[in-house]
Amino acid sequence: MRKNNSTANSTLSFKLTNAFPNRKLACLATFCLMAVLLFTNSSIAAHVSVDEDRLQAICGLSVDAYFADVPTADSPVTVHTTKTVNAASGFFIIPKGESAYFWSTQFSVATAIPEERLILNLWAQTILPGSDTVLSVSAYTTDSAGAVCSMLFVGQAMDAVPQASGQVSTVFSVAAGEVPAAGYVEVVLTAPEESTVKIYWGSGQPSNFQIYFMYS
Repeated sequence: MRKNNSTANSTLSFKLTNAFPNRKLACLATFCLMAVLLFTNSSIAAHVSVDEDRLQAICGLSVDAYFADVPTADSPVTVHTTKTVNAASGFFIIPKGESAYFWSTQFSVATAIPEERLILNLWAQTILPGSDTVLSVSAYTTDSAGAVCSMLFVGQAMDAVPQASGQVSTVFSVAAGEVPAAGYVEVVLTAPEESTVKIYWGSGQPSNFQIYFMYS
């Protein structure tokens, strides 16, 4: 008789969590065991499915926020990101001394942000004044109205944006924070007073940020 996959996965997750009190070790053990099952028995592989929500609860995964439109002002909240790369493409300009505001898609439940990292991937170029530009980056958790709940990091410099368009990736350390139910992670990009930057988004130029989370 075929076993119920969700029950089997739940039991497996429970046992691994007890065997490995450290969440990261439990996560690693879960994926290793799944890999062994998949590669050693094709008949089992046809029936094994990973309960993603349960694995998120054990070890946390990352939110991927792909830029998908031209950003607006800081308030009210307007989500210009998607969970997957937008099929369309475009760009926006961050003028001298101004900021662009991006929120993740909305969190349905209260979610903890651990002391991990935020990865910012930009397809970008400096268009004024003719030299590489260093953007200032800040990240926050907010409630549904965009009010700041916790500061993940503030005013950190990303790697320089070149004059020729290309990908620039920077890893930022984040402080622990909490996203309330219906809240967001907000990332703010600020150009220096002397520089203007063009940011590309969408197909073939998927500017995005990624951050790790843990269900509360």
